[in-house]
Amino acid sequence: MIRFENPLYFILILVLPLLIFLQRKSKPALIYPSLSSLPPGKSLRIRLFFLRDLFFYLAVFLMIIALAGPFRILGEEKDYSRGYLLQLVVDRSGSMGSFMDKNAETNRLDVVKKVLHDFIQGDGSVLEGRGNDRIGLISFALYADTMAPLTVSHDIVTQLLSTLSLAREDEDGTSMGDALALAVARMTAYQQKAGIDSSGSVIILLTDGQNNSGTADPLEAAELASSYGIKVYTIGFGGGYYQNAFGLIREIPPEYGIDEDTLTAIAETTGGVYFNAGNEKSLLAVYKEIDRLEKVDTEELRSTDKELYFPFLLKAALALILITGLIRYIFLNVVEGDV
Repeated sequence: MIRFENPLYFILILVLPLLIFLQRKSKPALIYPSLSSLPPGKSLRIRLFFLRDLFFYLAVFLMIIALAGPFRILGEEKDYSRGYLLQLVVDRSGSMGSFMDKNAETNRLDVVKKVLHDFIQGDGSVLEGRGNDRIGLISFALYADTMAPLTVSHDIVTQLLSTLSLAREDEDGTSMGDALALAVARMTAYQQKAGIDSSGSVIILLTDGQNNSGTADPLEAAELASSYGIKVYTIGFGGGYYQNAFGLIREIPPEYGIDEDTLTAIAETTGGVYFNAGNEKSLLAVYKEIDRLEKVDTEELRSTDKELYFPFLLKAALALILITGLIRYIFLNVVEGDV
């Protein structure tokens, strides 16, 4: 399919009828009723005049089309420039090992990894996937670590996500402030390197506890994010089950152990929202809502290779102008000399 880079140039085509009208108006009318009644030399001369004018106007027409910039797309790829910069920040402290079912088969971290995988890649029903986004992954316990830098290679992010494990006893803790500060640093560094602004920059921070390690204060990290125009969504993920001293299985309230005041303040400071979830279903609903709030409406394609018609049209127009000149200065002079 042929497209045009500057279609407004087609307006110039309206000038052609005016040129034809003015040229005809300036020429005297024929005094012969038909070309057959003209002397041979005169008849040929009239035909050459006609060809000269025809080639001239055709050349003008081709130049106008050339100015409109016709081209054909030979290859396309996804345009990631319209996607989000999305940092996923996940708590992997020991408490994330709390079981989410009475059979003690699935813990909080298992549920988070499953839901995040579907959030990134899509699950075919509830979540569509984050096709255009550049996604990074940061985990934290006693320390915050970058597991995956911001990238459009979502398969790599989900592979690294699958390796995420609970913190060992000697590295247990909840450095929420450090993790948020690291996410901001990674995001701003990427923005500067790529030469892009902060619009569409989002951090999603999930924890089941409260900040008790690290050096950065969570609220100060939130102020830093806000200063760079980065929005932070926070998720308090609690709930599940535990076995008491008598061997009985008891349910954990969704908000138990979570510093909801701090998580709410972080979200409000940066223009985000705080969510609370207590099981896989409610966590899926949270990510579905974030997916809806921070979604590029359409997926655009970017051309990787074009076939441009401008050079061909310009050469054709110049060839016609050359022919017009030959008719005017050579052939018409020869005919007039023979008459």
